[in-house]
Amino acid sequence: MKTASALTAVALVGAMATPALATDWTGFYGGAQLGFGESQSAGVRDDNAFGGLQAGYNYDFGDWVAGGEIEYRRPDNRLGFGTFDESVALKGRLGYDFDGTLFYGTAGVTRGSVSTGAGSMTDDGFVYGFGVERMLSNNWSVGLEVLKAEYNSFGTTGRRLEDTSAALKFNYRF
Repeated sequence: MKTASALTAVALVGAMATPALATDWTGFYGGAQLGFGESQSAGVRDDNAFGGLQAGYNYDFGDWVAGGEIEYRRPDNRLGFGTFDESVALKGRLGYDFDGTLFYGTAGVTRGSVSTGAGSMTDDGFVYGFGVERMLSNNWSVGLEVLKAEYNSFGTTGRRLEDTSAALKFNYRF
């Protein structure tokens, strides 16, 4: 009888020591990212590590999660006609919550900037990809996102640019 009581007490203490992982994705979040990307234009490729910031809002519908995110990145990839300096993307996200891990697809619009010796050029494009994000606590999550951005024509150059990246993202949930 004492052994059963002792085992029950140990199980209760263990359950209290490890709080349940939050699985509600509803709310605002903001964070930072580190990644690696490759840009290419007219047969010229360059790859580089980059950093960035993101902020967004998710709504949890039970197993499904929908949301939106704005993201800023500094790729700094050098191409034949200039340097791909920065991008800003506005993306929608739709995913499935599997016990605190969110698997999602994302798509949206992006604006990129290329600097040349003569100044700076911008172009609007589209971005799409997928990711996985894991809740670490009620407020913190970490994820991996793979994106492809496509731009049709920078300034008057008529040059297309494609940027493919993978980023490790850290978010704080408010």
